[in-house]
Amino acid sequence: MEWSAWSYRNDLNMEHSFEENDEASEAFPIAYQTTYTTVISSATDLDWYKYTPTSSGIDRVTLTVPTGKNYDVFVFDSTMKQIAAGSNGTGVNENIIFEVNAGQVYYIEVVGVGGQFSTLTYGLTVNKLSISSTTTYQYDSNGNITGKTTVTTRQ
Repeated sequence: MEWSAWSYRNDLNMEHSFEENDEASEAFPIAYQTTYTTVISSATDLDWYKYTPTSSGIDRVTLTVPTGKNYDVFVFDSTMKQIAAGSNGTGVNENIIFEVNAGQVYYIEVVGVGGQFSTLTYGLTVNKLSISSTTTYQYDSNGNITGKTTVTTRQ
């Protein structure tokens, strides 16, 4: 068979594409604003990831869990001290925030609570937490403040 042109697919599901990552020393390197999808494939499967922030601040890890499953997520600093955890119940996504320092490696562990696992994928995303507030003041005809409205958005 002869190929006449390039062919691309963007709908591939590579369930075990980050394995082996069952220990911190095997952590899969990840980047901001990318969702990594894979599975907890057995009762003993643990998934480890790592990343290095380029700036200090507050980061947010979001873990989207399969329906009917209870997965937890833990964040460790470079000394393997746990600094954050998400431990919501069954079927509830995890959303945790924590402080980071530029240039330090952080590790993320995803586990199935009580040995839970599934052929359905979970999603893991790391983002910088961004919070902005806008305050609008209302004045009377004499210039006195009569009220204010503050809108805060978090991304």
